Amino acid sequence: MTQMLQKINKRKYYLIDKVVINEGATLMFDLFIRSDNKKLAPVYTKGTLLSPQEEKKLFAQRGLYVREDEKELYEKYFQDLMAPQKVSVKLENLYKQVTKSVDKMFENPESLANVKEAKVVVDNMMSTILSEDFAVTSFISILSYDYYTHTHSLNASVYALCLGRELGLQKKELEKLGTAALLHDLGKSKIDKAIINKNGKLTNAEFEEI
Repeated sequence: MTQMLQKINKRKYYLIDKVVINEGATLMFDLFIRSDNKKLAPVYTKGTLLSPQEEKKLFAQRGLYVREDEKELYEKYFQDLMAPQKVSVKLENLYKQVTKSVDKMFENPESLANVKEAKVVVDNMMSTILSEDFAVTSFISILSYDYYTHTHSLNASVYALCLGRELGLQKKELEKLGTAALLHDLGKSKIDKAIINKNGKLTNAEFEEI
């Protein structure tokens, strides 16, 4: 499992996989996030039931961490969660979560905040895709096959990240690749859906709009 070791305030912290964040779950380890001053601050107390609001809040964070003394508790929970019979369900939950973020981006395509939001979405997927237990076929099998611009862009990002992982790209390269793939069709959200989904040749007027 890929982990990032953090040494802050003489304590060690480990970056975790967000696939463990699920509505209705009760985690037996505390979670921390980076605050504005770069230090880690508590964001979730162990034993607390994850409500829909709490799940959304945690998932929106750039990174979640556990303390070294609770690392084994997290790893045991993660390994149980990623048992073969549970993997597809958990990956589907992750896909649904990032889909919500992508939907927001396409509702307001001209916002400069979309680049930041895209990086958060890609980070969420990367933490899972880079784990040693990750199987490319498991993630690809849950991709949506409805052709809408936002789902197509999300799927393109997933495929790009999976391919980049297989090619051995470094994390920074993967982040750029995944973000570019996610944003590549953002402009299409300003075009009439009837044109985007049209079967057959476009008229001159339709082509001009694109």
